[in-house]
Amino acid sequence: MPAPLPEIEEEEPAYTGLMPPLGVSSFLHLAVLVLLYACGRSYGAVREAYAPTAVFVPQAPRPPAFAPEPEPEKTEVHSTVRDLEDREGEEDRLANDHPMPVHEQKEGPPSDHVETLDEGATGHDALGDPNRPKDALNAMEISFVNGPGMRAPRGEGNSTGPAERYGPRNTTGGQQSCWKPYDPSGKTQDAVKAALKWLQHHQSPEGCWNAGGFEAHCHGEGHDKCTGPGAPEFSTGVTGLALLAYLGHGDTTQNGKYQDTVRRGLSWLKGQQSGDGCIGPKTTEKHLYNHAIATMALAEAVGMGEYNYKDAAQKAVNYLLACQNPAEKGGGWRYRNYNLPGTPSETDGNNDTSVTGWAVMALKSARVAELVIPDEAFDRADACLDAVYQTREEYRGVFGYLRKPNGNLGLIHEGYTTTAVGVLVRQLMARNKGVAEGAATLLERTPDWKAPNFYYWYYATLALFQTGGESWTAWNKPMKEALCKHQETKGCADGSWDPAQDTWGDAGGRVYTTAMGALCLEVYYRYQKGMKIHASH
Repeated sequence: MPAPLPEIEEEEPAYTGLMPPLGVSSFLHLAVLVLLYACGRSYGAVREAYAPTAVFVPQAPRPPAFAPEPEPEKTEVHSTVRDLEDREGEEDRLANDHPMPVHEQKEGPPSDHVETLDEGATGHDALGDPNRPKDALNAMEISFVNGPGMRAPRGEGNSTGPAERYGPRNTTGGQQSCWKPYDPSGKTQDAVKAALKWLQHHQSPEGCWNAGGFEAHCHGEGHDKCTGPGAPEFSTGVTGLALLAYLGHGDTTQNGKYQDTVRRGLSWLKGQQSGDGCIGPKTTEKHLYNHAIATMALAEAVGMGEYNYKDAAQKAVNYLLACQNPAEKGGGWRYRNYNLPGTPSETDGNNDTSVTGWAVMALKSARVAELVIPDEAFDRADACLDAVYQTREEYRGVFGYLRKPNGNLGLIHEGYTTTAVGVLVRQLMARNKGVAEGAATLLERTPDWKAPNFYYWYYATLALFQTGGESWTAWNKPMKEALCKHQETKGCADGSWDPAQDTWGDAGGRVYTTAMGALCLEVYYRYQKGMKIHASH
């Protein structure tokens, strides 16, 4: 846009007639004015001719504000995952499959507890939907269907700002307009604020959250100290989760009441990055969990205006891409970089839905931040999901954990978790295969504090929020009740969630459950409905 025209100061006339005497200077003055007027008209015409065409995007209907949520209809639900798991043992015997491999319990979410199930050919192309155009992920962009910034286009001169990228999370009023229809009481946001306060009090002076040693920062004594330490090797990952909880609430180094907390956390993550871009030590057996989550945190920060971390985020993305398996070897991710010479493969395969889910979430945040990512990375990830999707009619709607080298499909004992991951990742990539069936499967197991699983709740909450409608209503109510009613309210633990009974509480500890709980309750404004990585076609 050209610079604004300078204002012309008018001089007080020294005459009283209708027109001044026209000298040479007056003629020059008049000529300049005429020329400027003509240029202004021309610029206005050109600007109008090249103005972008407004895009109309239909708005999803909102429930009326302050209206009570309807009780979900109680129907007898066929438990696809439970039926599948009940029959696994017998089908293994019939197939004369090899014994289940030895695994370590609760090393990291999810564990290697796998069972096998023979599965026939999928009958679909390598990328899933046989009707999807061949180049369906070319010219990708991020779409915010309900948000004030509907698109984040790619390319020179088309960059968008933080407000356009993440919409209502950036302002208190924007947040309230999103959560109020689903939670008139505001209890969910009281819980989020309490969780963020607990996390602030248990951050180390260096800026990290120590999964196994956070209690060193408890302000209580004796029995009032917080319980529930996790495994120290996951400190990089839980630091990323804690930062995502702050960013999801709109807190950055420049906005909100936790600016110093966010600054120290981001600085610590950047300080853990090695020359090849990896964040955190590679000595940890499952270090890609740590790296993918940390990458997601840095990328999301950049997308919210933390441009000082852009180079670090791009390096982290590059390392994540380097660890992705080639298409002929599955196209997904697992614990480490199996592409390096001499790196041994896992006995049950080098692709799993769990790590692949975190990797795609990180790449999604990086795409929002306009970092460089080849479209092929998403194609390969989709093919990885296609390989673990159940195609037999009686089990449709289940995404497995991994496909083993012998072709069998491995399901963890918590098949709902990997189904939630599969549904969300497919939604983000605008791929429809398995999404509707998977969403129905998730409603077979709504949140219940008798069996807390924050990992499952996190992914299913994001996926069903994107699904919307009756599915979201049926999930939202038990999710709110499970989290709001069981958040700690006394002593140093006030604002946190006890990890003792959580499926992966031994790995992540209290920092993990508290960050994940806050992220679940931020769902109303963290990502807009309809946000997806999709093809511009």
